[in-house]
Amino acid sequence: QIRALANKGLRKIYGVLKESKETLIDRSLPIPKKVQLEAHNVTVDEDLDEAAAEALSLDKLGHFAIRADDVDLKGALNGGAVPQSGTVSVKSKHSKGTPGSKSPYKKDKKRRKSSDKRKSSDKRKR
Repeated sequence: QIRALANKGLRKIYGVLKESKETLIDRSLPIPKKVQLEAHNVTVDEDLDEAAAEALSLDKLGHFAIRADDVDLKGALNGGAVPQSGTVSVKSKHSKGTPGSKSPYKKDKKRRKSSDKRKSSDKRKR
């Protein structure tokens, strides 16, 4: 019984201390401001249509276009219809440039010169 009474007293003390701490924190918090929401002049559908038209403009999609003539496309189809996968491969006519020129699409890869001439798989076995 003594333990139960002590436990009950400790819970009451804890409740009072917790309440005083909460009120102290509540006083330090800023007062929330009321926000007045206003309707937009443009509906969501109109905004989406405008964004879709901008995203699909041919000026921006020009660099994704396939640069091939009808002969190249017919050759890729092998005289038949589009494959079931829906993917057609056409050889690129993009010039590789001179042997010394760097392509803006490829990174320079430098090979590490190793004095040890073993293969990497042999090195892992050590």
